[in-house]
Amino acid sequence: MMTRAQKTLGTAKNWIFVCLLAAVAVWSVDSSTAGEIKNPDAIKSVLRSYSLLGEDGKPVALSRFTGEVVVINFWASWCKPCLREMPLLDELHTRMSRQGGRVLAVSVDHDPKRARRFIEQNNLTLPVYVDGTEGLAKKLDLAHLPYTIVLDSYGQVVFAGAGGAGPEWTKLTTLVEELLTQTGQRKAKEKLKS
Repeated sequence: MMTRAQKTLGTAKNWIFVCLLAAVAVWSVDSSTAGEIKNPDAIKSVLRSYSLLGEDGKPVALSRFTGEVVVINFWASWCKPCLREMPLLDELHTRMSRQGGRVLAVSVDHDPKRARRFIEQNNLTLPVYVDGTEGLAKKLDLAHLPYTIVLDSYGQVVFAGAGGAGPEWTKLTTLVEELLTQTGQRKAKEKLKS
């Protein structure tokens, strides 16, 4: 039969074990999947210096979108979560374009035809840039797809992490709506001053 002291010690050991497990679980979560930005200045630097090729073959500097809220989404035609997210991104792009923002879909496909075929088959209207596996995604050292980066109208990285059509999507759209509202209010104030 166990003494009262042994029971108390056993309960304390169980609590310590549970707390350690919880700490390890929290510590092991990749911060990028939680929407935390590991190095926003490094991401901003890479984005400011990078140009994507438009459908016409001409370079489009990402820095040209400063002043707008921009959602940059990395995807591929073989990535099932990416494909589920694309119609949502297309709808978001339509809403954002009315309010001074945009979505840029950056495909990491090797074959541009596969990405374009998916876009055409699904009647998507958002701008798509096929950048391949050796382009921007590699420079940013992205760990997974889909991956989304949100820039505010000052070009600051305010979100960088896992994309997806689940609960992350609600968080992302709420953030974007807040940024668009702030940008609209700021521009209205600037107009009044001039």
